[in-house]
Amino acid sequence: QAFLVAGIYAGPSNSETVREKEAASAAGLLGTRPQMFFFGDSLTEFGGNRNGWVTLISEKYARRADLFNRGYGGYSTMHARAILEGLASDRQGSGIKYPLPIMSTIFFGANDACDLETLSSVPVELYSENLASILRLLREAFPGIVTVVITPPPVDHVKMSQFEWMAESGRTLERTAVYASEAIKVAIEEDSLYLDLFSSILRNDSWADFLSEDGLHLSPMGDELLASLFLELVSTHPDASTFNPATMSLHYPPFEDFIDVDHTTITRLCEWPDRRGRYCLS
Repeated sequence: QAFLVAGIYAGPSNSETVREKEAASAAGLLGTRPQMFFFGDSLTEFGGNRNGWVTLISEKYARRADLFNRGYGGYSTMHARAILEGLASDRQGSGIKYPLPIMSTIFFGANDACDLETLSSVPVELYSENLASILRLLREAFPGIVTVVITPPPVDHVKMSQFEWMAESGRTLERTAVYASEAIKVAIEEDSLYLDLFSSILRNDSWADFLSEDGLHLSPMGDELLASLFLELVSTHPDASTFNPATMSLHYPPFEDFIDVDHTTITRLCEWPDRRGRYCLS
């Protein structure tokens, strides 16, 4: 039986005894927590910073789910598609089965929307094709996965003009709007959930305040907004209800629920107080 170690799945060993010990160890330490992947470019990578949007979300899932930040600065949907095509190729014939439930955000487009002569730029037609392929590859790799497409945020030309490297990227509000609209279109066509971060920011009079000084990445206000949009989605949309932190069980019961007869030995150690058998280690 395969199990997850630090986000990487390990296959079975040759020895049945070793395999049983590995399974017991994995069940005890790693358990059966739901897994949530945050897949994107630097907007996701930076989301793992202190008070970043991924960090703010992770605080709500402490002891409830395992979260993995898979943000890659500078990446476009071309890179993302290649990563997932490699995953699909590696899995062929492996026999590895992934535990459920699993959720993943897909947050690409900010780099795709660069000027066509820049390194990360992807024409909008190809962006659409890549995004659809990404969603399909994720479903193939993780049957039953819940996907959430996040549109790229708007960009502020005034702020970007203060940085030569940013000004030369060719990003514009109008161009990004096209990619944001395409992201929503693909999400609907592929039966994926989505968050319209672009419109959610622009509907504010002082919308530039939601962007950092470079005019592209999120400011603390932007991080808080995106985190709140995500948490609202999982708490209200029926397709994401499994990931509502307010209703998810804690991993292992409260310490008061353990039975310690002689104050030196815990006589019952189960992941969930209402289950018996496979995950009871005593």
